[in-house]
Amino acid sequence: MSIQRFFLGDKDIPLGGYINAIREWFEWATSTSENWGPGEHPLTVSHGDWFKYGEKDNVIFVGTHWDGRELDNLCRSCECESGKSLLINIISAAISPEEHPEQFPKPLALALKNPRDIINRAIDNINHAQGAVCIRKDKQTPEWFFTEDLDRIKPQDLLQLEIAPHLMSEDSILYKGGKITAACDGLWLFLKEIDAGNYTIHINARSPMFNGYDSETFHSQATYDLTVK
Repeated sequence: MSIQRFFLGDKDIPLGGYINAIREWFEWATSTSENWGPGEHPLTVSHGDWFKYGEKDNVIFVGTHWDGRELDNLCRSCECESGKSLLINIISAAISPEEHPEQFPKPLALALKNPRDIINRAIDNINHAQGAVCIRKDKQTPEWFFTEDLDRIKPQDLLQLEIAPHLMSEDSILYKGGKITAACDGLWLFLKEIDAGNYTIHINARSPMFNGYDSETFHSQATYDLTVK
């Protein structure tokens, strides 16, 4: 089995290139739908019914779980058509003064006037991250992608994100939603136009830094049982 993938700098990447595709991923990850209940999102539920929600330019956005919520033995069963590309986020964080004002100079406006400090915190965050993705098609030998194989994308500028209500944990100041300015980092794997078959995709990652400050080691994991027709 040989998995085809996009790399940073490839000319044929959909959604206007790798960096812009990541922007699209974060906008999707903070969005909502009138069809969902409070706190529901493709990244907060254990099922895969909404796997294709937000698909754009034949790219399906994939991730583990939102806001560090632990979902034990998370396995999402889902399906899609062949020829789709998968933008997989292995681990990421959005470094935002609005979400963690205690980590930035006061007043808040002063922090926002110094975007380089926010970006540097995000770069430090992703430099500590480690991850792995295991992909098995049908009964073939699994293919592994370890930290050094993944795309470690560092933020280049700040994003304006609209956080949908109740996506964050109840102790977050963004639990009721709101706009944030954030530097978004991550480990990524961008699969190119997958063909038909039955896939198992397992994602596992960790970082001793999360959201730009020391914390207990943050874990990110999920398994997708994906049928591609």
